[in-house]
Amino acid sequence: MVSKLLHHLDTNKSMGPDGIHPSVLRKLEEVLTKPPSIIYRQSWLTREVPVDCKLANVTPIYEKGWKENLGNYRPAFPFPVIPVACEKCTESAAPKGRQQIKSPFVSRKCGEKVGRHPAANMSGCLELYGNILNVDTTGASEATARPEGLSYAGVPASEKIAEKDLKNMAKYKAKITKVGNSKCVDPAVIAGIISRESHAGTVLEYGWGDYGNAFGLMQVDKRHHKIVRSWDSEEHLVQGTQILCDMIKAIQKKFPTWTKEQQLKGGISAYNAGPNKVQTYDGVDTGTTHHDYANDVVARAKFYKRNGY
Repeated sequence: MVSKLLHHLDTNKSMGPDGIHPSVLRKLEEVLTKPPSIIYRQSWLTREVPVDCKLANVTPIYEKGWKENLGNYRPAFPFPVIPVACEKCTESAAPKGRQQIKSPFVSRKCGEKVGRHPAANMSGCLELYGNILNVDTTGASEATARPEGLSYAGVPASEKIAEKDLKNMAKYKAKITKVGNSKCVDPAVIAGIISRESHAGTVLEYGWGDYGNAFGLMQVDKRHHKIVRSWDSEEHLVQGTQILCDMIKAIQKKFPTWTKEQQLKGGISAYNAGPNKVQTYDGVDTGTTHHDYANDVVARAKFYKRNGY
């Protein structure tokens, strides 16, 4: 069966992430028949699939409309040829008249690579850092809300502040989205931090805040990090987001039994106060500015998530 599938490969198709063109496989079908047969048989018996057989390069194909709108792209999945052949073998093995067997080969979900289609990236990133929409939050404290001219606190206050920053945040949306997907961090989380740190840059003086100690949209502290490029540059966002990633990983290592969402919230807290300040989940904001940093950022991030980030 493998030999038959190799013989009928469509040579007009492009090569997958394995770098082997279908025309090459077709010419070498006699030599290559046995190895795929062994792989297929062993995978069928053990129900285990080699990791490389699950990989797919997800490439965004622009169709029409505004190019910043992810809905105007469709994902293309060029898969390795050998796993596809094995998948077809699995489909052929399904008993006629019954529901088709779900093949263990070429999983589009767990095989997606980071750095391709933004929407595809985030589905894989949820397993790495959790889903911001599932993170619990109490929102902004009175100490944070009062200087914003608000007579109330909590999640409504955070959302109101985020809404005020929404127009200015739009200037950086493309950069935020690009950096978020490259670092596997939800762009909404980056936007939430930018809102909290600099009101999308509107409160900075020549790019500086915190009495001249913090720089850029994400307020990178010059006392602990080397400042890069301009305050609103992509390079700055990359640096700030990498710092956030490092903080989340530090919390993951420190609290391995926490859920991904709890670790995400802990990492956001550590972005402000450092991982040593995070001791318990209930007291995750102990030591942060106004004792509400993570809760406030999470609430703002959820707002931005609902508004296209």
